[in-house]
Amino acid sequence: MDQDKANATIVTALGVSGALVLVKAGAAGDLPPVRTWVGLTFAGLALSVLAQSQPEIAGGIAMLMMCTSVFVYGKPAWDAISKATKPGKKSGASKSAYSA
Repeated sequence: MDQDKANATIVTALGVSGALVLVKAGAAGDLPPVRTWVGLTFAGLALSVLAQSQPEIAGGIAMLMMCTSVFVYGKPAWDAISKATKPGKKSGASKSAYSA
């Protein structure tokens, strides 16, 4: 893995992790704690610095971080998305003003 692929993997892992945490917290009507965003920022900085000298290790750690986030937050986030996109009861057909 070269440095560009490692950086792309890091960005993807941070994006997926952040999105899963945000969806899970949003389903409960909350915002994720500040420490979550501080942790993701620190992880991104640390992995980006590591990718300068050891891109294989940095990319591997980023993939591990993303997989862990999916295992921890994946089901609650998927349940929240499924609940939000589930079709509800229809309130009845509305008649258009243009129909005869």
